[in-house]
Amino acid sequence: MTQEARVLDLGINDRVNIYKFSLSEAYSTYLYNLFQETDWKGLLSSVPGNVKGNISGNASGFFYATDVEMQQRTLKTLAGN
Repeated sequence: MTQEARVLDLGINDRVNIYKFSLSEAYSTYLYNLFQETDWKGLLSSVPGNVKGNISGNASGFFYATDVEMQQRTLKTLAGN
């Protein structure tokens, strides 16, 4: 996977949505280790991640709940002008 550059053409009065997701330390560690095994794996990758979830038995995964906060702002207020 390669990083993509995006150029946005927005006006000063255009609105953008800002999302804030809650993330526990345990779930953060799970996602980091999972990405080490999938999306971030490359030729120069370090040792494979130790992907351990919180589901018992032979299942693989992580059960979690999250809280999402969304705000809509104009670029004018974000730029401070």
